[in-house]
Amino acid sequence: MLASMAWYVRALVVAKWRPLSNTIHAMLAIALAGALPACGGSTPASSGGGPGCPEGAGNTLPGSVPLRGGVTGPNISGQICTNGSFAVVESLAGTGATDPFAITLGTSPSASSAAGNSWIVFQSPEGATSGEAEAVIGLNAASPGTYSSADGACAYVIVCADMPYTSNPPPVCGDGGTCVPTQALSQCYQAQGPTSCDGEKSATTVIGSWSLTLTSVAPGVEDSAIGTLDQTAHGSLTATLVADDPRLGGATLSVTF
Repeated sequence: MLASMAWYVRALVVAKWRPLSNTIHAMLAIALAGALPACGGSTPASSGGGPGCPEGAGNTLPGSVPLRGGVTGPNISGQICTNGSFAVVESLAGTGATDPFAITLGTSPSASSAAGNSWIVFQSPEGATSGEAEAVIGLNAASPGTYSSADGACAYVIVCADMPYTSNPPPVCGDGGTCVPTQALSQCYQAQGPTSCDGEKSATTVIGSWSLTLTSVAPGVEDSAIGTLDQTAHGSLTATLVADDPRLGGATLSVTF
């Protein structure tokens, strides 16, 4: 249930990491493409998502609530815009996933990729033009409680800051001979569980850690676009992330919703 399909493809290619939850990603792409109402599915987010945030509201999902918080580390610091982020609990019934439910949270598709805007306002790294955050964490029940990486649930958490080349980036040329300017580099940090949250139950290398607390989970709201049950949840997530480039050190994603 996260951001746009274009973002997923870019994140997977640039970060060079294991596949995310393919089933959930496809569901999210369909749902978010419909420009669903923001922040809970009924009350639009205000245009002021925080200092430096773009105007307007990003696409969210029925039953979702906004995130408050951000990412910190030796080489990264940024605040997530409340008007372009979401968290929601969903049923994974029928997907073949290892867990019956999952919480999905993150930022919406970039506010204006051409202008370099995103729903994360970075203080560092210097020159970051945009960025994304997303997480899918499996749950054994859609109920209040504390869940952590020690539970062995399927999970994936990622935060990326997009960095432009400083000068004369080499072009990327396709098989047909068409060349385009190189896209921005990404400084990415991640944590992941022992399996992916999809029907393939793909084994992954455990990286980083997380602790999720759900203080409430409301009755579900049917998402007619993809035929799933979205449940409004409140709580917090703290994830210890490992950088793709070891020289960057780690980072901590800390959000409430």
